[in-house]
Amino acid sequence: MAVYPQTFRFGIREAKAKFSALIALVKQGKKVIITEHNREVVQLTVVPEKEISMEEKLKSLEEQGVIKLAKKKLDPNHFKPIKISGIDTQKILQEDREDRMRRILRKLKK
Repeated sequence: MAVYPQTFRFGIREAKAKFSALIALVKQGKKVIITEHNREVVQLTVVPEKEISMEEKLKSLEEQGVIKLAKKKLDPNHFKPIKISGIDTQKILQEDREDRMRRILRKLKK
C-alpha cells in the first residue's frame, strides 16, 4: 500500500502571506500546491540532499523526452577555431554579450 503525503492547497495571495509556514510544511514532508484561479500551478518540494551527477540529470531529461543524447562522443578536434588576423575575437564576443545584456535589461525595465 502506497503512502501519500498530506496535501495542502493555497491560492497565490494566501501562499505569499504564509510563505514561511509553507516552507515548514514542505520540510515536514507535506505536499504543498499553489493554485491560481483554482488551477494548480506550482508544487513546492524539498531540494534533495544527495547531489545528482550530470550523467543522472541528462539521463532523466532524456527519459522525459526533453533531450536526446548523442550516440557517440564528439571528436574535440572536430571544430577548429577560425583565426582572423588583426581582429580581437575575444573583444568582439564580449561586446556582443554586453549588448545582449543591455537589451535584456531594457526589456525587464518596461
